[in-house]
Amino acid sequence: KALVEAADELTRKSLMLKIPKDFAGKKRKRSDDYYSGYLSKQQKNTLRRRADPIICLNAIFEDILSRLKEIPNTWPFHQPVCPKKVPDYLKIIKIPMDLQTMRDNTKTSVYDHRDKFISDINLIHSNCVVYNGFDNILTQTANSLRDLALKWIEERDEEILLFEIEINPLLSHNSQLKLSWILENIITGARSLSAAQPFLYPVNVKLVRDYYSYVQKPMDLDTIRTKCSNNEYSNRSLFMKDVDLILNNCITYNGSNHVYTKMAEELHGHITKLIQKNSDNLAQFEGELSSKSGYHIPSQSPPKISPKSISSVPSLSGEQIENIRDGSDDADLLDDLQLSQENSCDETF
Repeated sequence: KALVEAADELTRKSLMLKIPKDFAGKKRKRSDDYYSGYLSKQQKNTLRRRADPIICLNAIFEDILSRLKEIPNTWPFHQPVCPKKVPDYLKIIKIPMDLQTMRDNTKTSVYDHRDKFISDINLIHSNCVVYNGFDNILTQTANSLRDLALKWIEERDEEILLFEIEINPLLSHNSQLKLSWILENIITGARSLSAAQPFLYPVNVKLVRDYYSYVQKPMDLDTIRTKCSNNEYSNRSLFMKDVDLILNNCITYNGSNHVYTKMAEELHGHITKLIQKNSDNLAQFEGELSSKSGYHIPSQSPPKISPKSISSVPSLSGEQIENIRDGSDDADLLDDLQLSQENSCDETF
């Protein structure tokens, strides 16, 4: 028995892993220790400024909507009216509106100008007047909601105006900016044509080694667009001179019967038609620029434009509102009220 136990002990020791003393003090680094430096590292600031002006503009409106929801007793305007709880609401109100729907609109960047936002605020108010009457407590709350919305828009007028001009430079008082914006839009639209593909960027000298031996003044659509962004065209003649250069260079290098020349002619014709289509606006901006000697683009912000005053609710008597609810002939007044709100959204500037 003692012999068997001794043999087992010997076998057990032979199977044990022997670690040298030099490695006894070294411990393997745990995986969580390995990543601890990464986890404790300061994260990048995610609150970066969004470059898209329409997103920035809608972010301002979203902030205003959040503040409106905090006004006491405004809960009836937070969500769409439930047809099950108020069965006759959609029979009376043709275009419903609420703060949550407006918030959804900001998420999809529907509001490219403050007037569209104000129009929806007006719609909430006018719907309340039509359904509840002038003297109802909900109408008084709607009045406060509308007034505060206008006040907060006025407080951020300069910030909103900058984004509106960036979205649509035609709102600016800067004639050069408006001229360049139209010309840049023309080039941007032309770039989508299949005929424009060979002329999008400068000719690569590595691919066409002898091109610059024949063409002394190269030109392409990307270069023209850059010049538009830099406000280098003070009139359409300078712009069309570069467009003509694309066609003439193509004829010089490829010949008048080459397929690329046919594409250049199609591109040239397309741009010419767009210039003619916008000739009235372009002529106006050119005239404004030519009347200013030594004109340059001002560095200061454009003149302040106060927001449009809120459109007043049509004057309806209590009797007329009751007739609307009863479905009488005066229901035409309701249609006029709804159309006046809808048309204000379609107004151009």
